[in-house]
Amino acid sequence: MSKRSKHRRHTYQCPELQVSDMSLCHGFQSVPGSPALSGQELELPNVSGRFTYTVKEATSMKFRRLMEKQALRYHSDFSEQIEELERILKHNAIHHEAKLKESGDSVKQAIMKCFDDVSQFISVLTQLIEEGRELKGVRLRLGQEILHLQKTAKEKLKAINDQANKILTQTFELHEYPIPRLFIVLPNEESTSLNLVDRFRLYFLCDCDEHTKPPEDRNSKGKVLPHYIHIAPHEGYDLVRPSEFFQNFGPYILTLLKLIKYGGSVAGSVIVPMSNALLALSSAADVLKCLNKNLGQQVDAAIEFLENLSEDLNRSVDGANTGPMMETVEVNQREAVEAVDIRYLHSFLKREDKTMALGNLFRTVTAEGHVKWVCLDHYNSRYCQSKFQQLKDFIKDNCGDYDEHTGRVTIRLDSSELAEKFYATLRSSRFVHELSVNMDWATTRNDVMNLQQAIERSNLFHLELDFGGRATPWSKRFTKRLGDPIWPIVASVRLQSLVLKNVKKLFEHTIFKPTKIYLKSLDLSHQNVQRPQLKELVKNWTSLETLKVQVTDFEWAFDFFKDKGPNIVNLTFRTLDNSEVSIRRNKDTFEIVSMSLRLQTLDFPMLFNSYPVRELAILRTDTVMKQQEKFYHLFEQFATLERLELECPALQFLYMLEMVQTKWNQYPSLQQLKLVDTIGENSLETINKQDTSAAVICLNKISTREHFEGSSDNLNWLMEHHGWKIRVLELDETFSKAQVRLLLSSIEQTQKSALESLTWYISEEANDAEFFKMMQQLLDRSQSLHSNVAPIAINIKLSICTKQNSSPLRRQVAPVARLYPLLTSS
Repeated sequence: MSKRSKHRRHTYQCPELQVSDMSLCHGFQSVPGSPALSGQELELPNVSGRFTYTVKEATSMKFRRLMEKQALRYHSDFSEQIEELERILKHNAIHHEAKLKESGDSVKQAIMKCFDDVSQFISVLTQLIEEGRELKGVRLRLGQEILHLQKTAKEKLKAINDQANKILTQTFELHEYPIPRLFIVLPNEESTSLNLVDRFRLYFLCDCDEHTKPPEDRNSKGKVLPHYIHIAPHEGYDLVRPSEFFQNFGPYILTLLKLIKYGGSVAGSVIVPMSNALLALSSAADVLKCLNKNLGQQVDAAIEFLENLSEDLNRSVDGANTGPMMETVEVNQREAVEAVDIRYLHSFLKREDKTMALGNLFRTVTAEGHVKWVCLDHYNSRYCQSKFQQLKDFIKDNCGDYDEHTGRVTIRLDSSELAEKFYATLRSSRFVHELSVNMDWATTRNDVMNLQQAIERSNLFHLELDFGGRATPWSKRFTKRLGDPIWPIVASVRLQSLVLKNVKKLFEHTIFKPTKIYLKSLDLSHQNVQRPQLKELVKNWTSLETLKVQVTDFEWAFDFFKDKGPNIVNLTFRTLDNSEVSIRRNKDTFEIVSMSLRLQTLDFPMLFNSYPVRELAILRTDTVMKQQEKFYHLFEQFATLERLELECPALQFLYMLEMVQTKWNQYPSLQQLKLVDTIGENSLETINKQDTSAAVICLNKISTREHFEGSSDNLNWLMEHHGWKIRVLELDETFSKAQVRLLLSSIEQTQKSALESLTWYISEEANDAEFFKMMQQLLDRSQSLHSNVAPIAINIKLSICTKQNSSPLRRQVAPVARLYPLLTSS
């Protein structure tokens, strides 16, 4: 093989050049990065294509140089392309970097905002979690408080219901409590007083219910006339001594106000919210028009006032704020509700007409024997008016007396025939609840049996039976065989209270056995009962709660009843001189808790010193005036004395008042003083220990014909401060012109005059024209005031009598000529 053939053929392909010259390959090896040429094919990349060289065994330097140039050129092209690419990439990178940076900034801002939102959300969430924990705790506390309030509310409601139940079911001795028991107070919008306690008026409630429905209305559900408790159709009463009134009756009234506000059913009596109850009666809506507008607010105001008043009383006692009444003084309130004594209610009321029943209410008795006071509408709905008129006519024809409001009849019967007519009327009359009958003839057993049968078919609960001391024809032998004729009356299931007077040989032949007796009150204080019979009576009549007996001396009575009559809580001992001792015993322990004394003199047994005397009445004040030091010693002797009553003429009121006020401050237990003139039906009451003008005085009849020490000064005081209240005036020649001026001044200042009758005793020589002129002025002024107030003019009765003769003076004299048109016979 030749040298040329030893070279392999290499082919390099190039779009622009194809070389087959071996000489071109010389020096190719020197190209940096070129492969070693050993005759094989070499392929070099090119951006524009491929080229192929054929290399022989022998390389050519020329080719090498060419390749080197070509390589440099391609290298340069590559470098430029790379630089362009780098420039493009760099430009794109910068552009994208700016965009990325811009996007990154926006993303960063969004992230930061989101982070802020998340942080804020976390903060809020954390706060909510904390609040949730707090709320959970609050919810737990609220739940506990709600449970506590529910429990407290139930307890309060139960307490209110218990107290209201006691109020609505309590059974007083009905002849001793002849006044309505349900009453409330409401603000008086017309009052201008600056003292808050003076801005209230008292309103009585009509205690109507199923018992007032007539038979034809029993199933009507009250659609014709609603039958539930409501305010009585009456304008109400202003209060006298309001502070003392609220102290005594505040808890009682508060219980009724709350019961009225929320309504309910207690002790069988339906009580609806007062806003609905007032609409029950058109008459009540007319009379109480002002109350209908904002009654709910007035009830709330009264409740708030009483609760605040209780808090003030608590602070004054304890020296600190102890909370609302129902929470802090609940026990005391229950005691106050139970212990409230409504006998004294009338003394706290300003009353123009004292003849009308309180609240213009009427007393009824249910089939169960419960007393209810109802308004005229419900009273008329219960009773037949024709029978009602028949009873009134019979009582009027026989000179009896009928109190329509209380249902009390007082009558004297003088024959069996007249008694039988009365019994027939009584049996058909369901509106007679109390009967005081004087059987003024020689009664027989049949007469008593007829009375007993009439009682069983009537609606009586209280009977006063007086035989007038006449000898009854039932003999000792007759009584032993047939029994005591009085016994069926005593054992009546209808009567709750019985008073026996002047029954000869009462219970002497009665065989006492443990028998069911329905009587709760028995009055034998005007009846002589032998001690053996009295002992058997107390032993066997266990239902008695109140007993009044006539005794010879108090010490024997105390010793006798000390361990007898365990159920008797009210005991009264009366002696022949009308002295009385009333004892109230605890229902559970039967220990003496209070005592009331009515004594003729200041001399009484020392045993009274060992007991809590609450009330004391001295019936003869002449002994008081003569023994003042002994009288003052009573306050020290009776440290628990609360009420003092003295009987004296009205012309001694000022003297007795000043005498008591001299020492009153030294005895803090004494709360009330009452002076009573039983002859003139005058009275004075006060709780003020110093101010005589604060006394509340009621004057009916003033007479100057009786003279006492200092009577002239007392009369001047009465005429100046209370003269306008006098209804009947009886004057003698001692009555002066100065006293007439005081009386006229009192009338002018108050613009009121109650004068209805004037009797003037003068000497026949009296001829003082000025005096007669002043008396004429008194009559004229009183008459004009009557005409302004009364719908019918009231003519003042005038009698002018000589000192020697009580008949009216008939002779004509000039000074009294104008007085004669009003002259009436004595």
